[in-house]
Amino acid sequence: MRHTNYLFIALAILIVATFAPTPVAAEVSVSNLFTDQMVLQRDVPVVVWGKASAAEQVSIVLAGKTETTKADNDGRWQVQLPALSVGSGPHKLVIEASNRIEINDILIGEVWVCSGQSNMAFAVSSANDPDLESLSANFPQIRIISVPQIGSQTPLDNFQGKWETVTPETVKSFSAVGYFFGRQLHQTLNVPIGLIDTAWGGSACEAWVPREVLEEAGEYQELLAKWDDAAKAYDPAAAAQRYERQLAAWKLAMAQ
Repeated sequence: MRHTNYLFIALAILIVATFAPTPVAAEVSVSNLFTDQMVLQRDVPVVVWGKASAAEQVSIVLAGKTETTKADNDGRWQVQLPALSVGSGPHKLVIEASNRIEINDILIGEVWVCSGQSNMAFAVSSANDPDLESLSANFPQIRIISVPQIGSQTPLDNFQGKWETVTPETVKSFSAVGYFFGRQLHQTLNVPIGLIDTAWGGSACEAWVPREVLEEAGEYQELLAKWDDAAKAYDPAAAAQRYERQLAAWKLAMAQ
């Protein structure tokens, strides 16, 4: 009987080992800040980061320079490549591990973050002479990218977005202040310009500061406690229903 039990156990282990799902290696990925038509800041080291399987070897090639690294236990990886100067390129960035990623048409120039509240979020389509400004927006060396407005209690690893050249169509929804600033800079310096729009109307400055920094400053303890209480009590479904009711009431009032 004992031998029969051992045989049964051995057979069970064999069956489990045979049919158990095999862990699937995660494909190497890179932050969405790195896409075709991007601009890299000139004259400073280039930092590239992304995700892969834990401990996976990752190779990164840019402008003839190669760096390799190994993803950490959480699958995160990061490398630093030599600085590049204006006038070189366009370049190709290659990230390779279990799969291969190619990012093309990369320019080197000035990169600026356009952040702030509604005055920065104000779009070209709402500026003075929007049709004229849009129709004249043909600048292949000005590249733009917008970060979507998605709230989170913790910093997000990535976002949905891609770099685009400035055209009459792409510029309409972009920050007017950011675009006019970038256009003036491009025409003055005669270098490629990259503009990153992260503006969010009405956002508080505390929302842009890491929580640990606020916690270290004693005067923010009451604010953080109130925020935590409000976050716990917040019901997204109820808020959406309340919004729909208020919107319907407003539309009814406007129709009268």
